[in-house]
Amino acid sequence: MPHSAEDIRASYPVPVFNFIVDIDGDVIPFKSVSGLNVNYPKIIYRDGMRGLFIMPGLYEPPEITFTKGVFSGQCRLYEWLNTVNFNEVDKKDVLVSLTDTSGERLILSWTLVNAFPTGINAPDLNADSNEVATISMTLACDRVMANCLN
Repeated sequence: MPHSAEDIRASYPVPVFNFIVDIDGDVIPFKSVSGLNVNYPKIIYRDGMRGLFIMPGLYEPPEITFTKGVFSGQCRLYEWLNTVNFNEVDKKDVLVSLTDTSGERLILSWTLVNAFPTGINAPDLNADSNEVATISMTLACDRVMANCLN
């Protein structure tokens, strides 16, 4: 039985290629985002009476990687990285939102609270290559908050 476009939109999983990155109100196009993980390592406690206790440990802040193409005149990420000094940093909230295939409806979002750049990897330059120049920026943050929006 054929499925209508609306049936597919409502019941099929969402592809990963439509997403929006908003850094402190500034929407920046990225090729990929990875590391949006929330982890609490478990603590296991056993006593001599065969008691077993498993509880969440301390939050492990993730390192999130953003990759984008290099465009002439677009240096905002390098400008942000250049504000980092020892024990001084311009922290910003970053919102990563997964959208439906139209790009209009937000499905799921992750808020990186008080994020700051920890590094940028410059593109590999090679005269024999035919690839687009990309940079990868890593961010640290105080917390990742996941929000289901539908």
